[in-house]
Amino acid sequence: RQSRVLNPAPGVPTHPPMCQNDPNLPPKVNFAKSLAVATLILGVISLCGFALWPYFPAIGGLLAVFGCSFIVCGEGRNPRSHAVCAVLCTFAAAAHLTGLIMWVYYFVVFVNAVDDEDDEEVSTAIVAYWIGIILWPVIAVSLVCFILETFQAVNCIQARIALMKRTEMSSVGVYNGQSNPLQNPGAPRVATATPAPGLAKEVYATPVAVGHPVH
Repeated sequence: RQSRVLNPAPGVPTHPPMCQNDPNLPPKVNFAKSLAVATLILGVISLCGFALWPYFPAIGGLLAVFGCSFIVCGEGRNPRSHAVCAVLCTFAAAAHLTGLIMWVYYFVVFVNAVDDEDDEEVSTAIVAYWIGIILWPVIAVSLVCFILETFQAVNCIQARIALMKRTEMSSVGVYNGQSNPLQNPGAPRVATATPAPGLAKEVYATPVAVGHPVH
């Protein structure tokens, strides 16, 4: 029989709701999950880029949505989920950077072409003004997405390392600073002070060889 600390009472959720931090996980994991929410939202906004060539930022947004979904909507406790998110966010950042450079290049080329026009100067200036209104917000969103996806990839790697260290500690029999009953089932259980009414806490001590039985 396992301790109630390891087996919560029926009806008590073992995982916090989506988009909320888990106090049982390392801070790096919770920070990666919080950052993934913002990256996911901007990735959805970037999908509007499919209406404007080049489509690299939209492809980057799609990759960011898939990657962050593994943490926000999937299993954020699994190190492999953070590894997948880090890889997809890296490709998403590269796609947003590529689209950002291309849009800036197209805008500069168009402005130079407008400056070289002698005829219909007023009409070309109006066209350049409206193109600038459309492109600059898109460029700004792509830049923010690139920054967030880069940070997301780095934080996912750090979160994966933190989860792997936590798994290694539990595999050697350490559970919240005590002996893990799953790794040492033969350890005797010693009842301690009750932290709350109706909830007894059990501590697993290490067996000690005794010469004579204790009465």
